[in-house]
Amino acid sequence: MISKFLLGDHHAGAAQLRVNVSRLLLAALFFAVGNWLSFKLFSYDGRLAAIFGVNAIIIGVCCNHIDRRTVWLVVSCFAGNVLSNLVIGDAALTAIMLACGNALEISLVIVAIRKFCGPQPDISEYRDLGVLVLAGVMIPPLCGLIAGFALAAPGSFFNPAAWWQWCAAHGLLIPILSPATLIMMGWWRDRRLPRVGEIFEWCVVSAAVILVATLIFAQSSFPLLFLAFPVVLLAAFRGGLPGAAMAVATFATFATVATYHNMGPIALVQGDMRARLIVLQLFLGSAFSVGIPVVAVLSNRERIRQELREAKNSAEKAVAAKSEFLANMSHEIRTPMNGVIGFTELLLAGNLASGQRDHVEMIAESGRTMMRLLNDILDMAKIEAGQVTIQREPVNVRHRIASSFRLMEGVAQAKGLQMLLTVEDKIPAWIEADLLRLRQVVLNLVANAVKFTSCGSIVVRVCTEEAEAGPLLCVHVTDTGIGIPSDQISNIFGHFAQADASTARQYGGTGLGLSISNQLAEMMGGTLTCESELGVGSTFSLRIPLLPSEGIVEQVNPLADRDAADSSDNIVGAHILVAEDHDINQALIKAMLTQIGSTFGIASNGLEAIEMVTDAKQNGVPYDLVLMDVQMPFMDGLAATRRLRQDGHDPKTLPVIALTANAYADDIADCQAAGMQGHLAKPVRSRDLAQAVSRWVPRKSSKSAVIEPEIDAGLEARFSARKADTAAAIAMALRQGKFDRDSFAELAKLLHKISGTAEYFGQASLGAKSDEWIHGLQLADAKTGKAILEEALKSLSA
Repeated sequence: MISKFLLGDHHAGAAQLRVNVSRLLLAALFFAVGNWLSFKLFSYDGRLAAIFGVNAIIIGVCCNHIDRRTVWLVVSCFAGNVLSNLVIGDAALTAIMLACGNALEISLVIVAIRKFCGPQPDISEYRDLGVLVLAGVMIPPLCGLIAGFALAAPGSFFNPAAWWQWCAAHGLLIPILSPATLIMMGWWRDRRLPRVGEIFEWCVVSAAVILVATLIFAQSSFPLLFLAFPVVLLAAFRGGLPGAAMAVATFATFATVATYHNMGPIALVQGDMRARLIVLQLFLGSAFSVGIPVVAVLSNRERIRQELREAKNSAEKAVAAKSEFLANMSHEIRTPMNGVIGFTELLLAGNLASGQRDHVEMIAESGRTMMRLLNDILDMAKIEAGQVTIQREPVNVRHRIASSFRLMEGVAQAKGLQMLLTVEDKIPAWIEADLLRLRQVVLNLVANAVKFTSCGSIVVRVCTEEAEAGPLLCVHVTDTGIGIPSDQISNIFGHFAQADASTARQYGGTGLGLSISNQLAEMMGGTLTCESELGVGSTFSLRIPLLPSEGIVEQVNPLADRDAADSSDNIVGAHILVAEDHDINQALIKAMLTQIGSTFGIASNGLEAIEMVTDAKQNGVPYDLVLMDVQMPFMDGLAATRRLRQDGHDPKTLPVIALTANAYADDIADCQAAGMQGHLAKPVRSRDLAQAVSRWVPRKSSKSAVIEPEIDAGLEARFSARKADTAAAIAMALRQGKFDRDSFAELAKLLHKISGTAEYFGQASLGAKSDEWIHGLQLADAKTGKAILEEALKSLSA
């Protein structure tokens, strides 16, 4: 049984037993020698020493790790205590009673620590330090009763002087020496090789402590004890718990030696040596109580900092995992949705019975709704992860806002709504802004206005406002829709928030659009606000800094403003390589390319794509364009594109378009950095694919049309007829005085067809002018529009 307690683990061998027994004997010897020295050095007019720190040191040792062996450590100290008491000259009963008092004191303090602080108390914690100090102050008076009984004079039952002596000697040192011992043992246990800077700092602090201690206790003329406290604080700040313990131990050594020799400020105390020793202990207790709380504060602060760092790292890892998960989910969801939506469009392009067409259209609309939901969730996740950045560039603000406005005109007209766009004359043509994010916010506001308005009108007003920080560009979207209760306005900018549940049921939507728009407005340095009245309508106002720009060339999305119907004239016979590993997507892209009249090859991975490009060029039938998926086995699309560029396939002769489910802005940037010219996000629609091919396929046919006189007569006749029809429509509008917005919009559509095909017939200047006329008609009033139409008619009739 004894061996089990001594070993702790019954599987330990005899060698460990010998080590533990040696430790117990050493503890007994330490206690015996300490007890004897305390009596010889600090016992003046009685049996008990005025300074007794042996119990405090043993408590500190035991508290380093409280387990079953602690019991035997206390027993060994009891045996050493009895032995030393007998050597001092106590009677056997007195020796045993005094040893019982010490053993009980040690045991009770350890039990209190174990109960309230656990097996390993942390002195840097206020709670653990407080328990140790409180136990060290309260338990000695209880155990001192034993000493009072043991040292009672003959004929007396109790010795109060002995009891008080015990309380003073023990109660003052346990709160000092026990934490100090615990600190130093912890420092020794966790010791490491110090850095050069730490060694130098410890030397400086130690020198300061010794210097001040010498200054205080080497003289008895001035009470300079107060100088100790700043030095203890310095040691605590620079050295932590070990530094505070070292400083207090140094002052204790100097103060004890000086007081013992009637030197130092404590020698100025009126009274006998016993009174001076009590003052000495009070001084040491005060010094220690100054340093330890500071260290506790610093330790807690450092612990909090460490916890914050760990929390930050965990949060960053979580965000990274979340982003990776969302990117993978985006790919996994978009890939099958690409097949669903793509094949649905192909079905709609064929001959279907009326009922079948309705069903297919419902499938297509459901797919588009799901993609809108996915895009909203991905946008929100990207914003929350801090992975959305604002890229300022020159933006033709009039054109961009008008473009967003026009996108919703068809939906509004189908609902019988009137739409009006007004742009203040003071608005500059070009500003510095994030084109993508500005368009996203404006389009969302206009789309919401159309969705929540069943009758009436929608007015988009673009103007400027003055603010302290500078002028603001303001976009006000006003509708006559359902309105929002005043107490719900603050909630609509939250995640998945709508005015009430009935709104979501009636109008649908995720409730993320306004939240995303609000955060994007803030990221652009602006605000998004709302004014609304229930049953009357709402006005949403976007305000961003108005930063005029030189506006050299606006980087317009090359896939956004071309007509798919015209594109077929440009891409018939184009030779295209499709690098795609998913069999459904392969079938879909093949069907779409077949529909627009292009020939194609299929590669299942990046390595195969590189090989097919090389073979086609060597055989004299090079590919005109590569549609490159990004995530493929063996070699992904980014690596394959970089290899193609390194092998000499430049963007002019072999454009590469990313055809992938990775739809984030940084994914697009990665594609561009790898050498790709464009990006199509899955699910791909036939119109988008046709536009991309038309934009990027090298226009060999148009060049030959300029150089060679042989132009297909049928194509030339179609183009001439298109010009004549457009000129006739413009002439009729001029004669009838139709200068309203609807007329301008219809004529702009006709001109758009001219601009998309004029270059093929050697009339590039006419195509460029058509683009200018289209943009001019978008915001023109009656007078300006008439002048534009007259100019267009003159050019088309030439």
